[in-house]
Amino acid sequence: FAHTVLRFRERLLSPASWGHVTQHIADPILIADEAGTLVSYNEAARRVIPSLRSGIRMTDLARMGGLASFEDQPQEELFTVESDDGRRSFSYELMDVTDWRDQRIGRALLLRDVTFLLRREDQLRQTQTQLERAQAITRVSFWNWDLRTGELEASPGGDDVLGSELARRAGSLDAYLEYVHAEDRKVVAAFARQLSRGGAERIIQYRVVDERGEMRYIEARAELTLYEQVVPV
Repeated sequence: FAHTVLRFRERLLSPASWGHVTQHIADPILIADEAGTLVSYNEAARRVIPSLRSGIRMTDLARMGGLASFEDQPQEELFTVESDDGRRSFSYELMDVTDWRDQRIGRALLLRDVTFLLRREDQLRQTQTQLERAQAITRVSFWNWDLRTGELEASPGGDDVLGSELARRAGSLDAYLEYVHAEDRKVVAAFARQLSRGGAERIIQYRVVDERGEMRYIEARAELTLYEQVVPV
């Protein structure tokens, strides 16, 4: 429905007929005439906005959800309402309502509940923050080596373990090896080659020299990711 224009076989349908169409749509949907006056909405919309009633101007409806207006192109701003479960947020999409001659006779507003997604994003941000704090305290960092592109990327904690300059410059295995102590470089390179081929060895200890010339002792634990449980990536 979100990508389909509403088409009616009559020049102008009554609000009751429009209501019959909207009741078959699961997401909250509201229909306004060309003058911007709400003429129909479904039960899902009424549950979201209990004070909803026909005759409300769409501009007033937008303000009820904390928006200045509804834009044709979806914006980052969300339509938000208070409910018994707390604040709920909705993305929205405006669509034309046309008659059989493809003449626009109204606008349809479709709301999609994104509250759960926003809460999950917030939880993920909190988890990431907690992880970074834990890494800083324990001096642990995570590095991702993409075998397909050769890129080597450090988590934010990599700055604390290896030094900010090393973490910034070590964007590939070869670049990283430049910071490994000369006596350990061949051992680390061999470990990486074996790992890229599915080798069983997963733990290695070696030394690095950071940007201040200080030696640091590293214990690395590797976990191999396989594509389709066969190809190391």
